[in-house]
Amino acid sequence: MKEMRKLFRWMALLFTALAMFLWEPLACHAEVVQGQAVIDPANPAKARNDAMQDAMQDAMRTFVEMKVGVHVQGETEVSMGMVVRDQILAKSDGYVLVNKIVKEWKEGPVYCVKLDLTASDQKIKTAIEDMYNRLQSQRNTHTSRSGVQVAVTGRDQSGKLIVTDDLMKYVQGKLEDIGFSVYDADEVKSYMDAQTDMNSPAVSANIRRIARNNQGKANALLRGVLEVSDVGKDGDYTRVTVHASFELVGLESSEVNSFDDYFTAADKNPKQALIHAKDIATQRAVESLGQKALLTIQSETEGGQHHLETTIMINGVTDRSSQPQAIRQALAQMNCDVVRSSFTSAGVFKLFVESDAYGKVEDIKNELLKRMGPALQEGDENEDAMGSKKIYLKF
Repeated sequence: MKEMRKLFRWMALLFTALAMFLWEPLACHAEVVQGQAVIDPANPAKARNDAMQDAMQDAMRTFVEMKVGVHVQGETEVSMGMVVRDQILAKSDGYVLVNKIVKEWKEGPVYCVKLDLTASDQKIKTAIEDMYNRLQSQRNTHTSRSGVQVAVTGRDQSGKLIVTDDLMKYVQGKLEDIGFSVYDADEVKSYMDAQTDMNSPAVSANIRRIARNNQGKANALLRGVLEVSDVGKDGDYTRVTVHASFELVGLESSEVNSFDDYFTAADKNPKQALIHAKDIATQRAVESLGQKALLTIQSETEGGQHHLETTIMINGVTDRSSQPQAIRQALAQMNCDVVRSSFTSAGVFKLFVESDAYGKVEDIKNELLKRMGPALQEGDENEDAMGSKKIYLKF
């Protein structure tokens, strides 16, 4: 009997070791994590329910960030880790399990919740590796969607610059994740950082001009401004409200998608409250604009149509009857519609045209030059011109 008991003990140990070996690839561990959300005093009827959902989401975000943080190190990896976090949260059932709500309570302006969560470390590690591999593959091949320049600036309540480099990398990663090619917009960002009034129409026009003159392979600019609009104390908590104003602007067209909203976060650490508000604001902005971009001309899909609108500026017209008529005939043969045309006071023949037959404005210019022959040539570009990209030609 004694030998049998020893055998059973050894078998139990063997099965335990085997179970641990088989379970280890998933490496699932339960943890209790706290999340919190600001209660909206303007809507008390919905406040608790909304705050409860937001607090649970915050707890899961914190939990996933901890798990992702184990596997990411460098600056670029950290911002890419934020993209992985969003991806995991979007389909959290496969990665994170909410075992139970341990505790929920109200603390000043904040609704708090503690969740018992379980995560699959191995699945999260695989998600990170898959994301890196997929984005690396996209960078090494020509994407079928548009190139987008990205520039984000920020100000605190006193007007002092906020560091936004990490958020720019995050925005780029989010756009890459849905198939866009992304590019730094260093000159645009430098200009934006130097401005005191980002709401000025002249500033907006100059931003677009600078982006267009440094366009490269991009045909759109995503520019964002994060401004701290309010900071308040409520007991031990600091409450920070951030105004997020983002635009996705076509560089070859008049297409503009906008996002404008306010986001509030609270924390006992004022710095963390600001970071949280900025992160949520940027996440919501890029998700909104990313989806809108897929439906506009900036989301060029392979084999799809590209609706382009541009202005053609032609200098050196000597015969205001035959030369404009020849231009109009060539454009008609090119499947380009002339919306309106006129002569400027300086004698420049100006046509506003639109077409679904070309991928880029440059293609329209090259085809028109080809059809008109040596009589028409490329003109000098006006880099100070405002608005969308124009075509400059001369007789």
